[in-house]
Amino acid sequence: MKKIFTSSFLLAVLIGIILNLTGIFFPKLVQEQVFKIAILLYFMCPTGFPVPLQVQPLVKNKEDESFMSAFISLFLVIALITYILLTLFMSI
Repeated sequence: MKKIFTSSFLLAVLIGIILNLTGIFFPKLVQEQVFKIAILLYFMCPTGFPVPLQVQPLVKNKEDESFMSAFISLFLVIALITYILLTLFMSI
């Protein structure tokens, strides 16, 4: 369970770094709210269905498979919450 939270935290930090770098390199574009939301949605989008198939050669045992399944599921929940919050804040 600790590995899942560590991976999720690392992913959130990396997304934050990428978003900040985008703001540094493209400051005029990021001023537009639509572009800012597009960047956020791009990096927070759920992992695609083929991801488990792509990483299958890296899975060595049931524990790895369990971890991958839990991490993808957790990431989908985080993405769903992000979409809901964006929808709520954008409709105000």
